[in-house]
Amino acid sequence: MIVVFCGKRNSGKTTLCREFYGWVKQNLPLRCHYLDADKLRFVYGLKGFSEQTERALIEKAMEISRYEESLNDLVLISISFAYKDQKQVFEQNRGILWIPLTHDETQRPTNKKEFENAQFENVQNEIDTTEIDIKTALNTVIQRYKDFCVTSQYKGK
Repeated sequence: MIVVFCGKRNSGKTTLCREFYGWVKQNLPLRCHYLDADKLRFVYGLKGFSEQTERALIEKAMEISRYEESLNDLVLISISFAYKDQKQVFEQNRGILWIPLTHDETQRPTNKKEFENAQFENVQNEIDTTEIDIKTALNTVIQRYKDFCVTSQYKGK
């Protein structure tokens, strides 16, 4: 199974993904892997925020997560997924739980520029991290994970 924490910069993807990783390690008998876009960017030498660079980054994350999932491991990804066509390709793979995050950019601005030609979707079940604490957001993620496992009949290992 793959859990993707996605959204614009500064929406809390990495923070919430790390918190969920900790919860999984403490509460579930699963091997769990955590992929962070910033770490992948460093490892693969992907500099800048051009569309080409971001697409390459997303492709690397998709490849790695598919491999790890093939081992029946739980894979957590913190990444933008800013391009609809790549998201559609990735969705062809079963067992993906999307955790879309948003925030009020006027209250929590970033000094980093957004990706070229980004195509962020407005989705109904976004977790708005602007005014909720990390514990509340984590509890929402945990409940979505549990619901997904039941409704998708995901059995894990």
